[in-house]
Order: sequence, then C-alpha cells, then structure tokens
Amino acid sequence: MCRFQSEHAVLICPVASDQVCTHLHEVFGEQVQCSKSSDQGTLIEVPSSIDPTRFQVVTREAIAAAQVLSPDPGAR
Repeated sequence: MCRFQSEHAVLICPVASDQVCTHLHEVFGEQVQCSKSSDQGTLIEVPSSIDPTRFQVVTREAIAAAQVLSPDPGAR
C-alpha cells in the first residue's frame, strides 16, 4: 500500500518505508519529513518548494527499488 495523498505527501507501506525515507533524504535532504504510523506505514511529506513532479518521480523509483529489495513473505 503506497499512495500519494497530495503533490507533496505519500503514504508508504511499512515494508518499504525505511528504504524510501532514506533515499528521499539523500535526494532532498532534511526537507523530507517521515512520520511513522502505528499500522498504516509512514507518511512522507516535503514542503511546497520541492518540485512536485520530481518528488513523485523520485518517490516512485524509490518504492520500486524497495519492493525489489524486500523479500516477498509469501514467496518460496
């Protein structure tokens, strides 16, 4: 479950959240705020000064990379 809530905010599933937050911090620096939710994952937000298209592209790439690196618990 990863879904954009606005141009500058995305909710990331728990499995990918740490990797995505780390990558976004590397790209956008300390402007990235990651707020963990108890069961829904992590809300990642950036200020409106960040280009929304770039934020969404970089976020989607980070999500895809995290999914490749994360083992599927149902796989055998």
